[in-house]
Amino acid sequence: MTAPVLAVETCVRRLAALRDLERRPPALEVDVDVSWCGPARFPPERQWSEASIQALCGLMAVHGWDHGRPRRLGLEVASVAAGLLAASGTLAARIGARRGRPVRRVETSVLGAGLWLVAHHLAAATSEGEPLPSPAGPEPGPPFRSADGRWFEIEVFDPDGWRSFWGRLGAADADLGRAWTAFRARYYRGRCSLPTGLHAAAARHPLAEIIAAAASSGVSLCPVRSYLEVLRQPGPEHDRPLLGRGAGASALGAGRRPEDRGDGGDLPLRGIRVVEATSRMQGPLAGLLLQMLGAEVIRVEPP
Repeated sequence: MTAPVLAVETCVRRLAALRDLERRPPALEVDVDVSWCGPARFPPERQWSEASIQALCGLMAVHGWDHGRPRRLGLEVASVAAGLLAASGTLAARIGARRGRPVRRVETSVLGAGLWLVAHHLAAATSEGEPLPSPAGPEPGPPFRSADGRWFEIEVFDPDGWRSFWGRLGAADADLGRAWTAFRARYYRGRCSLPTGLHAAAARHPLAEIIAAAASSGVSLCPVRSYLEVLRQPGPEHDRPLLGRGAGASALGAGRRPEDRGDGGDLPLRGIRVVEATSRMQGPLAGLLLQMLGAEVIRVEPP
């Protein structure tokens, strides 16, 4: 089963549990369509996959900046993003049904989700006055490799957690400050050079010990599969919807332009006002998705 299907089905199961808890009448059935390429026109004989979508939308090129060549991400980032978009649309459709604005169809694609993921790199590259660290140097960036040859990625938002994690692995304090500045801005830049001492520290420990250090430090860790491991996983038939088709309105932008929607039209969150005062990428992206689903979003940010 592919990542978009898993994300959507998890969302539906949670919604069903909430519905049973509330003891309300069954919610409106929503038809969800997660395709590989959406309304874009590509050769129908092409066997689409996560790898081909990453290449097509530019994620491989961005991920390979540090290495001077395109590199596939070892995680199904575009597929998972498509599943999250579909789940967001499904939730919005259920909310709309409660408010008398039924939406019977949600559409998105893995290609569209991949383009969303890469769009902020274009914004960072063309913005003026953005306080970003200096360009990447010759040192390698993530992912890291353990003593038993396993590649892994980490995520942490707290510098204390960052210092604790690398301290448990025996990294030198002198490497941590400069590395933290580069690490936390890697999503803006699409690149990240880290001191070789961090890679050496990871290479001294097996993955099990590194996972334990991450758990003790509040750091999220994810093993990364090799490209061959990804290819060995079977995928769906080319360019077919991953869930059923049906008739009705579209909740998430598959071919619908903003000007076609007017003031929110039949979108499920029309009439809801959201005040968004977040930072980094995740919060503003959530606000933008809510706006696409019909909400009025007011963003608060520094001058």
